[in-house]
Amino acid sequence: MCSWKLWLCKAKQSATSGTTLFAGTLRIMFIGSVDRVSSAKLKKHYDRKLKEDSRAKKALKLDLIDQCPGVVDLNNDDSSDAEIGLDEDLSQTEAESNTMITDTETPTSSKLSSSQMRRKLPKLAKICDRFAVSDRVGAAVGTTVLEDFGIVSQTEAANVIDRYKLRRERKMARDHLVDSTDAIQTLYFDGRKDKTIKLEKKGSCWYRNVVTEEHITILNKPGGKFITHLAPKSSSARDIANCIYTYYDNNGHNITNILGIGCDGTATNTGPAGELSTDQRYLHEMCLSGMTGCCSEELARRNPGKMAHSRWLTTANRILRVYISQQNPTHSLQMLATYIMQVYAPVWFAIKSKPSCVDGTKHIWLTVNLSRSLPTEVKNIIDPVIQRNAYFAHPENLLIAMVTDDRDHIKQLGLRRILKARQEQKTGIRKFCIPRLNFDSTDYVDLINWQEAEVTAPPLLANIPMSEITSRIHDQNNIMLPIIQVPCHTQAVERHVKLVTEASQSVCGERVRNGFIKNRILSRQQMTAFNQKTDYRFD
Repeated sequence: MCSWKLWLCKAKQSATSGTTLFAGTLRIMFIGSVDRVSSAKLKKHYDRKLKEDSRAKKALKLDLIDQCPGVVDLNNDDSSDAEIGLDEDLSQTEAESNTMITDTETPTSSKLSSSQMRRKLPKLAKICDRFAVSDRVGAAVGTTVLEDFGIVSQTEAANVIDRYKLRRERKMARDHLVDSTDAIQTLYFDGRKDKTIKLEKKGSCWYRNVVTEEHITILNKPGGKFITHLAPKSSSARDIANCIYTYYDNNGHNITNILGIGCDGTATNTGPAGELSTDQRYLHEMCLSGMTGCCSEELARRNPGKMAHSRWLTTANRILRVYISQQNPTHSLQMLATYIMQVYAPVWFAIKSKPSCVDGTKHIWLTVNLSRSLPTEVKNIIDPVIQRNAYFAHPENLLIAMVTDDRDHIKQLGLRRILKARQEQKTGIRKFCIPRLNFDSTDYVDLINWQEAEVTAPPLLANIPMSEITSRIHDQNNIMLPIIQVPCHTQAVERHVKLVTEASQSVCGERVRNGFIKNRILSRQQMTAFNQKTDYRFD
């Protein structure tokens, strides 16, 4: 007989005597008590499944009756909230992610949900990004409004908005805007160092840290459309140029198609419609008060604005405010006030009234011309500054002003010089060097010595064929050339630099920051203000 048959016979014999044989060992058998803890867990799990199935069937029936696209079955794997991950921009600690309900927990009646919110919320996502509202706050406000309107209740919780739903909507809106790229005609950029949120991994955990990072904001002109922001290795000119070139290369853009570049005249970058803003209006009224010697009480009590190194307009306002408040102003204060009223303010309003790049050279000449009546000690200070920042006195920019001049002979002279510069066929990378200015010139055309300056054709006119320029010269055709209307200043870039600074303190990651910024810009374009009901704009 086989060994296993022998063991089976012994087991049967032991069963009649109240004992059991297990693995060749004789043991005494007895019946234990009920495992109440395990039984309670199994019962709760079974009851929970029954309730979930019942609610799912009820929701499906309501869906078929009402044809409501916002309700779907929770059993659908594609809509499971278990797949929710923490985005780079609004990442919370891992402890928060563990608060989601699992099958082994006993949820309360308020946490139970048999259906999932599947409606799209693009406008809510844009508004939350516009006002930097967190997911938790935005979801709470949105759900509360729905409850006030009777759309959601304790029995109808299908349209409740949770923070994970809002987080997904914001991510989709940002990704859609980031992925859409346009061709760049003229590149305007500026930068600053920002306090930036970073995620650092230590061991198996991620931690949020705040570091100082250089950010370069890039805009496309005309239109002032925000393109992206970049984070170069350092604030040096070489690293900024390499960073911009890498961005063009990675996105399939040809950097040789750029018709113009606009940036601030800082140490790094050496080589519109509507009423006046508050600070500009203040400057205008202060200049009038300084010239007439009469200042109203309302103007005297008005706040000139906070002092800031980056806001030269506010600095000028505060100087004039101090000047009109002094009965016996000092010589230095008189000199500063005279310069502001005689040079700074007229040039400022000339630029605001004629912001096109074709007028940039004329603004440089206006600055030179207005400053000639100042004392010699003042001219010795400001002349080197004007010379150092006279980028619009370069032959390329001078030629743009000449071909758009109202005088026909100046326009023809500009066309001939452009034609001559194109015929020379120079190779290599040209150096953008500012020629020596003629501070005694009586016209902007004579700002430089054309015999000594190296004349090159303006890139802004690169799309105009040489044959058209030649025909215009021979036919004496003085019709305005088609020139892209880009501004002569970078004020729009400054506004977007502020957006990058705010985004750096709100979300993490370069791509997420770009989506956050574009979402805010789109929301502001669709609805500039919401002070009353008539201000709201529908899609």
